[in-house]
Amino acid sequence: MNMRARLLQLLWTVITFCVALGQPHTASAQGAAPSSPSSDARVRAAFHDVLSSPEYRYAPPQPSFIERQWKRFTDKLSDIWEWLKRHFTPHRSDTKLSGALAILPTIIYILLAVGLLVLIGYGAAALAQWIVQRRTAGPSRRKKAKVEDVVIEPEESAQTEPDAWIRAAQAYLAAGELRKAYRAVFIAVLVRLDHIGAIRFERSKTNGEYVRSLMSRPPLLALVRPVARDFDARWYGGLQISEDDYHRALRAYEDVRAQQA
Repeated sequence: MNMRARLLQLLWTVITFCVALGQPHTASAQGAAPSSPSSDARVRAAFHDVLSSPEYRYAPPQPSFIERQWKRFTDKLSDIWEWLKRHFTPHRSDTKLSGALAILPTIIYILLAVGLLVLIGYGAAALAQWIVQRRTAGPSRRKKAKVEDVVIEPEESAQTEPDAWIRAAQAYLAAGELRKAYRAVFIAVLVRLDHIGAIRFERSKTNGEYVRSLMSRPPLLALVRPVARDFDARWYGGLQISEDDYHRALRAYEDVRAQQA
């Protein structure tokens, strides 16, 4: 039932009720018999049914989430205040200290309120700082992600050439991608070892397998094992990579190439 139909029904009920109330006076003025009480009761019952329907009931507005939380907060403060008065108010028998201790609950309450306000202010400031940092760091992060999408590694036809990996490492280093540069240099070391026949370079092998393959060649083992151990700790272990690590791996590459000569 729409609103217009409800209004018409209510108006018709009011008119019927008013007519029913006026009928006894009219009838008595004309000398006729008054209307029966049962008809008046039916009119009142119909009027009551219409007004008691859900669309005519008053529903008080529900408090919002913030209003509910604020009420909980103020209720907690009231509870704290009552607890302070109950536990820190001096007894009447304490005549000497009663004057000094009477304001003790108020002092404690004020200190708690000030501490709470300071905590709220600190939290709001930290949140604002976090939002500002997110907004200012967003473009730089997107720019960095775009740089990382650039592939500088050698093409598939040149991936077995150690010098191609060295050129890729130098390009990564120039672009500020130290982590990728470090990885490219280490792959160049492995590919160079494959060129001299010391190991068989395969992407599926682990660095431990490469080190065990060099057990029969102690000079190469002494060169490669520290670099492989450092690479595992930094690349897979998540340790920070410095330029010294990059240059250390590059020196190992040069030493392995010197062994080949």
